[in-house]
Parts: sequence; C-alpha cells; structure tokens
Amino acid sequence: MSHPGPGCSLGPHVFYEKSAEDLHRRHAFTLSSEPPPTLSEDVVLDVAALDCEMIYTTAGMSVARVSVVDGEGKQVFDEIVRPDPGVRVIDYITRFSGITAELLETAVLDLVSIRQALRAFIGPNTILVGHALENDLKTLRMVHHRIIDTCILFPHKSGPPYRRALRDLVSDKLQKMIQTGGQTGHSSIEDAIATLDLVRWWIANEKPLKEKKAVS
Repeated sequence: MSHPGPGCSLGPHVFYEKSAEDLHRRHAFTLSSEPPPTLSEDVVLDVAALDCEMIYTTAGMSVARVSVVDGEGKQVFDEIVRPDPGVRVIDYITRFSGITAELLETAVLDLVSIRQALRAFIGPNTILVGHALENDLKTLRMVHHRIIDTCILFPHKSGPPYRRALRDLVSDKLQKMIQTGGQTGHSSIEDAIATLDLVRWWIANEKPLKEKKAVS
C-alpha cells in the first residue's frame, strides 16, 4: 500500500543486525569479569547505571558513547567509542544520539578497550541498571547476569513487545523532563541517572504494593 504524501524525513538506508550469532562473529561477546589484577576490587561498583548512544555504520548499529554512573548518580565513566578500522558511519542519528562527526573524531578507545576499561567498575556481582539494557549490552558485546531493567519494572499496558519510552516514564513517575536537547540529541549521562531515579521510585512506591498483594 502506497502512502499519498512524502515521508516525514529523509535519511540514508541503514540496517540493524539482530542475530546474536552474526554479532558474535563480527565482535565476540564477553562475560563481565573481575577487574584486572592491577586494580583494586574496591573500585568495582555494587550498583551502576549504564546507558549507551548508538549510530548506524557499515557494521550495523554500533555503540558510539558509553556512560556509567554509580549508585548515587555520580559519573564514573563517559567515553566516545572509536569505530573499528574499515567501518564507515552511515548515519550519526545526531537528533537521538548526540553524536557528530566532530565528536567521534575525538574518540581514543575502541570497543575492546572500552570493555577493558569497564572492568574497573562493573564486575560479575555489580547490579547493572538501565532502560532496555539488552540493546546496550548487545552493542557492547557484553553478557551480564545481574540487571534491573526499567522496561521490566514499568511494563507497557499492552504487554510485550511494546515498551514505555524512558522519557515518558520519567515524566509520568518523576514529573521531570529529560531528552530535551532537540536536534542536539540525548545525554547518556542524564538517561543513566534517570533510570536510577526510576528504580528508587519503584522501590518506594510499587514494591510495597506488590509485597502487600503477595501477603494478602
């Protein structure tokens, strides 16, 4: 069925790789592990919130910025990711990612180096908080078993595969506005902090109700 008018926007043709096997062949997944022996285990966080910004490349959807805050919302990691050799950017999707060609040029660490750096903060026992975390972990090629996902804490009324947007959740539950950058895109630090605030709201408001229902 054809549409009677022009599309709402124009952009380059992109693709999104969903197969875990194909992703693993392109860049192997790794299990979150203990910090390198050169670092003290004391720096590993009990709770961390993670958010990534993605761009479209010739390797599919690729991570371009990785941000981590601790359980108090303090920034501990924020890095731009250097694309692998031979990989071209197709669309920076700046209005969502906040990534520009100039910003990507400043990147020093590639994906492997980013994962190694994250080991200083995220160990196998770290509780990782985020929104739709499987997307972040997939582009990072990380496997982590202890997570709190705000998509699951606050399910869509229509059920899967529908999900509530992070911006809408924050507006509804916290009466705050995020992602107001317009064409300049999102802030992954702001989004990571927002997921922590939502978890705190859930613990204070939803958890007691669920426990009360379970008892009755």
